[in-house]
Amino acid sequence: MSDSSTREVQIDNVAPMEPSIRLSEPEGLGDKVWYGEEGGIATITAGADTLSGPWKIRYKVEGATTITEREIEGTTVTVNITSAGESKITAWTIDRAGNISETAEETIKIDKEKPKATIEEVSRGGHTIRVRAGWEDDSSGVYSYILWYRTKSTGSTWTEAGRVSSPNRRKSI
Repeated sequence: MSDSSTREVQIDNVAPMEPSIRLSEPEGLGDKVWYGEEGGIATITAGADTLSGPWKIRYKVEGATTITEREIEGTTVTVNITSAGESKITAWTIDRAGNISETAEETIKIDKEKPKATIEEVSRGGHTIRVRAGWEDDSSGVYSYILWYRTKSTGSTWTEAGRVSSPNRRKSI
């Protein structure tokens, strides 16, 4: 007489879905694509897997911030990106059977440099002084600017002279 048993085995040879990479909202101006002094946070969430289930997230960061390839057990990982410049985040989902998803990628840009402004007198006539303002930023560019002035008669009170969004390099007022 022999003993026998039956065991059901499930085979998973299907790769999971690629993970999602969500960047924190940048501080400051609306839909700007550059992050400032604080940098940004990438949240990587494992892709779905209906057979054996997601197990690990593999990721790396290359560029201004560099993080060598890592595997983290779980379905979510948070990565701080703090170095000025562009960094590419690459991630994969690994399921419990060891299958690896397609690649997900996201790029984050960080600018820690303050823009440079210049003011030069262009002409003077009567009670009017015409000036030219210039600005430059070699990283993210200048999103907007505000020019202020004060006179001897207003003392320490500043008055707004002009406000421009998405400016060209120079403006005369």
